[in-house]
Amino acid sequence: MGLSALVVDGDEFFRVAFAAVLEKRLGFARVIEATGIEEARALLVDEPDLRLVLVDLACTVPPGPAALVALRDARPDLVVAVMANTVERDQVLATLAAGLHGYVCKAEGLQAVTAALRAMLAGSIHVPASMAKRDPHIGDPETPAPTRGALTHRQLDVLRLLVEGRSNKDIARILGLGEGTVKTHVAALLRVLKVQNRSAAAVTGQKILAA
Repeated sequence: MGLSALVVDGDEFFRVAFAAVLEKRLGFARVIEATGIEEARALLVDEPDLRLVLVDLACTVPPGPAALVALRDARPDLVVAVMANTVERDQVLATLAAGLHGYVCKAEGLQAVTAALRAMLAGSIHVPASMAKRDPHIGDPETPAPTRGALTHRQLDVLRLLVEGRSNKDIARILGLGEGTVKTHVAALLRVLKVQNRSAAAVTGQKILAA
């Protein structure tokens, strides 16, 4: 049957627009539409071929990206991202902190939105370019990111999982490490990557891993 996507938005225009992008430009076989978060939660159970969930921030209850953590936890195989009409710094950082795959600004234009969706489906974490350029918490785009060679094999293992939005507890379980050891590795990554928090490390990390 092919993969399907779920678009959650109270505005029919944007549901139709994103459905067209997903089907015609990204090859999804089917796009399911929902108008609210509760409807979206119910659909997760009945859609085994679901690959991507896009949720407008206006539909989240309580308001904000943290409301989507339950979706992410219910289906860890999904790419879960938020959409919004504007780029709001606090909401972008909250999106990263929640371990979601990205923040898509509807106003960025067709090419930029398509590229953002394609990157997230490939495993990257996306933030709007305008946000990355002006926010020190997401790294300085003018400063080259360290290369893989600057990190140990174990640090790379931790970084891959951090980019996926995994918690320290999850990383410890997957790698067979103590949680304290993982915290040490994460602290070392922040120093090497020259960033202030794990959200910024995830954004810088996806650039390193993609190189």
